[in-house]
Amino acid sequence: MDSAAEWIKIWNQRHGTTLPLSVGLLERTFFSVGPERYRVAQTPQYLILTTVEPGKLRVHLIVEKSIKSGGSNTIEIIKYLDEQARELGAPRILFGGGEPHLFPGVPLCDSEKKWLEYFQPSGPVVWDFLADLESLKLETGDTSDWKLSSPKTKNAETQLLEFVAQEFGGRWEREIAHDFSHGQGEHYFSFENDGKIIGYVRLYGWRDDYWAPGVYFSGPGRGVGGLGPIGVASSQRGLGFGTTLLRESLIFLKQKGLKTVRIDWTTEKKFYEQMGLRGIQSYQPAVRNVS
Repeated sequence: MDSAAEWIKIWNQRHGTTLPLSVGLLERTFFSVGPERYRVAQTPQYLILTTVEPGKLRVHLIVEKSIKSGGSNTIEIIKYLDEQARELGAPRILFGGGEPHLFPGVPLCDSEKKWLEYFQPSGPVVWDFLADLESLKLETGDTSDWKLSSPKTKNAETQLLEFVAQEFGGRWEREIAHDFSHGQGEHYFSFENDGKIIGYVRLYGWRDDYWAPGVYFSGPGRGVGGLGPIGVASSQRGLGFGTTLLRESLIFLKQKGLKTVRIDWTTEKKFYEQMGLRGIQSYQPAVRNVS
């Protein structure tokens, strides 16, 4: 898309503090699905990026050149989306989400909330979190019974992959399988208690040659660490292991020389707030039914 830089500049002028876009980010996400699936609509006043799925039209990004036009752009954009959905025979238009995706829903920024007048919420609000690692209270606890370790052998990778498949499955399983097959297992850590895996976490940001698909917006090489996914076995929840795993993960990133940690797209708001991280952006998954 020849004019991508112009539209990205407009977006970043409004949302660059919390949701900075780049050409590289669009290439790794939206354009990576292939031209048979993505659609780009441009007029002098707006840009719309959508992808086509069976029975669905998914909105990934809407950028308006001016947001002070009395709502005329908004109505025109909604009409365009409805027409596209009908042309495809798709009864639903989803805002955000998908795999890969830019946002998990409508970014709840002042200029973007208006889309919820035309879409209905379809899931819980999702949050991004950020923290200065120096300001967090990260005293380590008693480590006699548990440990955080990266798999060093193929057998250890297999055991961790089997744990993730059994406990979480879905995207978590697909991502760890992909990374292990591409020699990037060092960014995954098993959380073991009494010699048994009870949780795991993916940590990254200290090396520029690896940047996981989750934390897009900070970008590598800025001293920003990434964390997630993170999880504890269903049978071990409610015992404090999740808090311990989060604390030790943050300590690890700090020891790697990172100054900041960012966690993108989580519904676990209280879990991160209790460790001192602050929510910097929220999103609302949303759907529009087309008659």
